[in-house]
Amino acid sequence: MQKIINSVVPGPGTGESLVDAKWVAVRMSMTLSTVYDWVESGELPCIRRGKGWLRFRPSAIEEWINNHEVKPRLDVGRNNPGGLS
Repeated sequence: MQKIINSVVPGPGTGESLVDAKWVAVRMSMTLSTVYDWVESGELPCIRRGKGWLRFRPSAIEEWINNHEVKPRLDVGRNNPGGLS
């Protein structure tokens, strides 16, 4: 994450620094265009200000990641030893 430190700017009144779309793309291992597509579809939380200015709260991105984590299935192996359907 050291390479993207210049993508961080102070946030408005929250005490939390805001990051840009490049930071989000690196953090989530996706392309910059995917970040923009997910913002446009409403999938990712962001702060918009003016035309083309997007910033993100790192805590909101981490929360989004945690809420979209795929949980392992607990029933694999009970009635299906190989775990295959």
